[in-house]
Amino acid sequence: MASPGHQRLRMLVDAGATAEEFLAYVDHAKDKRNPFAYVLGAVEGERIKAKQTAERVQRGPVPVEGRKETTAERRARGLKNLIGDQHHDDDRSDDDRTIEAVSRVIG
Repeated sequence: MASPGHQRLRMLVDAGATAEEFLAYVDHAKDKRNPFAYVLGAVEGERIKAKQTAERVQRGPVPVEGRKETTAERRARGLKNLIGDQHHDDDRSDDDRTIEAVSRVIG
């Protein structure tokens, strides 16, 4: 039986590994020389692979080759360039630049 103080097991549990993740490898581990080490290695390997895959996955909309920017998208991009990412609707009355930029884009 494994010690609850086992460092590798503790690291995986602290990282969020669930009982289901460990149990998924039990059947495969039965025939191994060290089933406990096999399960730990399998869970660790899957978590590393999942993290690496997540880092490579596109976030946000997927760019489409050859797609033309719509007028609304172009205007929104222009507005963002003028007023930056700090724009909030409730800040308009306090910022003369924002009011001017919005009136030019919409008007």
